Amino acid sequence: MLIKRLEVKGFKSLKDVVWEPGSLTILIGPNGSGKSNILLALSFLQNIASGNLDNFIQENGGITRVAWDGSVRFIKVQLQSFFEIFALPTDTYYSLELALRNDTYRILKEICSEEYYDNDEKTNKLNTLIYREAGVSKITGSNGLSDIAVKIKNRLESFLSIATTPHQYDTSLYILKENIADTKIYRHLDTQSQANIRRPLITRFNKQIDSDGQNLVNVLHTLYSENRDFENDINTAMRAAFGDEFDRLVFPPAADQLVQLRIRWKSLKREQSMLDLSDGTIRFLFLMTVLCNPEPPSLIAIDEPETGLHPSMFPIIAEYAAEASKRTQVIFSTHSPQFLDAFSDCDVTTTVTSWENGETKIKNLDGEALKEWLTHYSLGTLFLSGDLEALA
Repeated sequence: MLIKRLEVKGFKSLKDVVWEPGSLTILIGPNGSGKSNILLALSFLQNIASGNLDNFIQENGGITRVAWDGSVRFIKVQLQSFFEIFALPTDTYYSLELALRNDTYRILKEICSEEYYDNDEKTNKLNTLIYREAGVSKITGSNGLSDIAVKIKNRLESFLSIATTPHQYDTSLYILKENIADTKIYRHLDTQSQANIRRPLITRFNKQIDSDGQNLVNVLHTLYSENRDFENDINTAMRAAFGDEFDRLVFPPAADQLVQLRIRWKSLKREQSMLDLSDGTIRFLFLMTVLCNPEPPSLIAIDEPETGLHPSMFPIIAEYAAEASKRTQVIFSTHSPQFLDAFSDCDVTTTVTSWENGETKIKNLDGEALKEWLTHYSLGTLFLSGDLEALA
């Protein structure tokens, strides 16, 4: 899945935002400009598709804390995405609108449709998959669009979230639901001494890192042990970051049914455990595991990936991110000009965020004008000078 366009209204600092990310996108702006809220909007969508909308709202302080300035009457999110269904290129459109009243909300409108391509040209024929408005509830099942008695436990959840099988619901609807629910948004990685990421874990077959990153060891153990290309990618990245002293990762059993991660260095007799590793080493391993995953989620978004890392690691991250963006959509949020600099030679969509009159404003940079400037300056230099935003 590729998100082509995301429109958000009334959500957090995103009063009225339209964003068009690319396969590889860098969000950059000063602290407090709303970068993290764009990633939170992606998480909002992910929870809508997963059937966790109400939990998401409560975990974020309730609907008045989620709403812009606590005062808007409506929150709307609208997504245009692209994927192939049975090798047929398809644009899908999904929108959900919430009506707010005091400390409560209800789903006012939910619409989903699709449009196929014919010889790379849009057919201009929309096929409706979900229609929910003013008491009308329709969803596309195996027999087409029809009125339904929706089997949904919580009326505060989306119709999209119930499309759990392609046999009962339209294949396009099922694929869209699965793709949105499969997105991974990484907003904080706890690497403190007592964090689970540093501890031996019950051995589990995991191929995806959870949103909190704490199952990193299980994912590394699974992929590093069974996939030779992944093993080579991790070893190459670690040697690029730490030199030829790096030997390999090892996973000795810690106790009954527990696995741990250790790093073997050529110059040391004793392997280093996760408890011995610096925050930066763990964070680098986390980033490389996410980016080198041979079966990535439908979208990867990482907030402030530069945290705790030496700038010499940034070009390595950029190289692997560019490669990962060929398999999935990759989004980074940063306020580091040095991190942005590392992507100067990449085909990257750069989005600049700013804070104006109490709301987040975003601008994508103009490609041709940006290319001309980059023959003389780096992305980071342009950002620091203020010229980057002027190109948008």
